[in-house]
Amino acid sequence: MEAESSSALPRKSSRIRKKIKPTIDEEDHNGRSDAEFTPVVKQRKPRALGRKKAGKLSSLLELPLDVLFEIFAHLHPADLLKMTRLNKEFRKLLMHRSTIGLWKDALANVSGLPEYPDTMTEIEWHCHYCLSTVRTVEWTFRKRICTSCARDQLVKCNRYMYMVSDPDFILAVPTRAGKKQATYYLAEHYNAVEKEYHALETDEARAEYLKQKKAEAQDIMNHAKLCERWLQSQQMSRTDELQKLREERKVAIEKKLREFGWGKDLDNIRRFDLRLEDLKAVRQPHRLTERVWMNIKDSVLELMAGVRKRRLQNELEDLIIARKSSAVRVFREYKNALLPMTEPMPEPPNYCAFTAIKDILHQAAEVEVNEHSYADVIPLIPDLIDIWRNDIHSKLIESMQFHSVRRQSGNSLLYSFMDDDYGYDVDSDFEDGFFFGSDEEEEYRMQILLRREMSTLTAESRRQLEKKLALASTVFSCSHCDSPPDDIYGFILPSDNNRASDKPLFYPNILGLSCCTRVCTYFGLSMDSTEKLENQICEERRTWTCNRVCIHDTFTTLAGLLIKEVGLDPETATTEDMDNLGLQFACRYCPEELDDKTRKEVEAEGHKIIANTRLLRVYKWREMINHHREHLSVYKEPWVLKLPVDRLQEATFRKRTDEVYQDAQVANSIWSCVHCRDLDSEIAPVTIDEMKEHPAEHEITNPELNKDYYKEFGIFDFAPPTIAVLSVL
Repeated sequence: MEAESSSALPRKSSRIRKKIKPTIDEEDHNGRSDAEFTPVVKQRKPRALGRKKAGKLSSLLELPLDVLFEIFAHLHPADLLKMTRLNKEFRKLLMHRSTIGLWKDALANVSGLPEYPDTMTEIEWHCHYCLSTVRTVEWTFRKRICTSCARDQLVKCNRYMYMVSDPDFILAVPTRAGKKQATYYLAEHYNAVEKEYHALETDEARAEYLKQKKAEAQDIMNHAKLCERWLQSQQMSRTDELQKLREERKVAIEKKLREFGWGKDLDNIRRFDLRLEDLKAVRQPHRLTERVWMNIKDSVLELMAGVRKRRLQNELEDLIIARKSSAVRVFREYKNALLPMTEPMPEPPNYCAFTAIKDILHQAAEVEVNEHSYADVIPLIPDLIDIWRNDIHSKLIESMQFHSVRRQSGNSLLYSFMDDDYGYDVDSDFEDGFFFGSDEEEEYRMQILLRREMSTLTAESRRQLEKKLALASTVFSCSHCDSPPDDIYGFILPSDNNRASDKPLFYPNILGLSCCTRVCTYFGLSMDSTEKLENQICEERRTWTCNRVCIHDTFTTLAGLLIKEVGLDPETATTEDMDNLGLQFACRYCPEELDDKTRKEVEAEGHKIIANTRLLRVYKWREMINHHREHLSVYKEPWVLKLPVDRLQEATFRKRTDEVYQDAQVANSIWSCVHCRDLDSEIAPVTIDEMKEHPAEHEITNPELNKDYYKEFGIFDFAPPTIAVLSVL
């Protein structure tokens, strides 16, 4: 009886109950019976606020079973599984064997799902070896195994397995491929097959058993492939679904923004600008509701404010670029009226950077800018050009100052000259320790120290450098021209004809050197018509800079020796003095013997052949400096024969000159087109023959000098050597 009463008692809660103190004392309690005693418990005050409301699905529990089953039949298996965890009643109902049809209907709602194996159900959601939640199914093993348990449960097949065990065992269990061409199997499958195999007594039974297990293993692996393909398709479908939700959310946000007047900003977002999808709040795969919009509105509008700012800035830049075309047209007419070129002239980037021109270009958007807008500026152009020439002249003087200080310090640096065009702040970089590699660090440090020392040069030193600038012994070179052709991913870029081709450069022509206004781009990213050069590979216009130019020590030394050879002082002789001598020079290091054929040709032209008669190459003084570089490895000084012009005319071997140097003009690509000048279609300087053919593109049949084509100021006319018949003592 006591047992029955005890079994009928309700289950005690494991939670610790709060002790309730009675309102009477202990003596009164002891004086009464339990039946008569009723403790007075303090009543809790009802909650005024915060009472938990009934859930939205609470009425679901009150529906009839047939209605519930009709609803459950349309659910996804995963959702049906979640219903089993709603409460005990649902779990008891849905896990009963009588509801197997309900689960089959739910599985049928999954499109393309292979027939589900009997050994695994949707209920088995957690890891089969621990309580970790695992979403990835090992279809081959029909298990869910977490990463930690996989280290213990999965076994890697090794190449010696067939030598230490029956090879049919591994074929009788399902296996799957892993990383690095490895194969894995489940340990419990292998152990079970091995145990059952050895439990059989006859060989026939064992053979039949292995045959059956092999077929089962093969069926499992085939089914696993189907499941994996289905899973991939589900993942792709899910990805597409999420992407569709993101796109719908983005479209909804764009619609909101257009209602607020941001449509023009949305339509003008450029490739590298921040976009709506860059915001995490916009990328969420959830539909946009009013509540969500209010939560993300501030961040979206903040992004759009930046987009509008960039749009207005881009529109202003586009407007300025469009206005530059009219400015360049006015300047082209001015420059073409001054042909031939006798002084350096600024190109469009420098011209558009003049303050007077910039003020017109940067006027308000509603102001119309055309050729007539520059009427007041045209009279100022000569003064603007003079200011620009003084500026580039000063930059060249700075380069000479740097070279002079460098030579005095005895340092040889890789970089010829470091100016503001490199974008470095030498003082701050020196203090901050911004350097390159270990070797370049010392070099860069020396550049900074020399630059600081330059600032202490006196005005007298600067005047001396200005005088030195015009000397024939001051020879420059261009690092860009002196470098080999560019090799980009195995593609050799052809050298531009508008280059000095590592020849000696002299003042003032060096101020018009094209390398001072060109930059290698490789990709041609500029959209500015004043910078683009569509017909010149991988080059664009830039503002003038001399960071590629430096004094060439070898050329300077050779020039000084050659000047002494003609009896002038290298410290005072100018390029004009050397030109006025009217001398040319034959290289005595490379005479050519007369063979029988050449002897007959020489005699046929009326030249007398006596003892020591040779064919010598004769150069002008600039070309002689360049030619002697070939002999520097053996001879340190030039060995020349001075020839007056009249004697050279008598000794010139014309026939040989025509044969050997018939392509002499190729070395003199110095002619440019007037009609292409300063446009994005501008061509590089070409030979005279090519230039006479080019104007046909402008429908000009008989081009005229300084009207249809002109000689470039910055390119020296380096003529090929003349072959002369001379007697060498």
